[in-house]
Amino acid sequence: MPLDQGAHDPTKPRYTRWRKVFAWKPRKLTNGKTVWLKFIYKRDIIIDWMPPAFPAKRYFNTQYADINAVIREKLGQKNR
Repeated sequence: MPLDQGAHDPTKPRYTRWRKVFAWKPRKLTNGKTVWLKFIYKRDIIIDWMPPAFPAKRYFNTQYADINAVIREKLGQKNR
């Protein structure tokens, strides 16, 4: 019997959708470049549970990318 699709493994990261935002301040992209005063894409990474060595709270991180990185990731997911 398969696991309930609504069940979420708290140790796996959850990614929000990419959102188009304007970088007013310098932001470091996933490829290592720093950009500002242009449109970039932003998403959040959330892990609900951390190992006991860390404080027992959520892990929250924000990633920034340009359009090329977003397209490359989308195409990579379709090829799997």
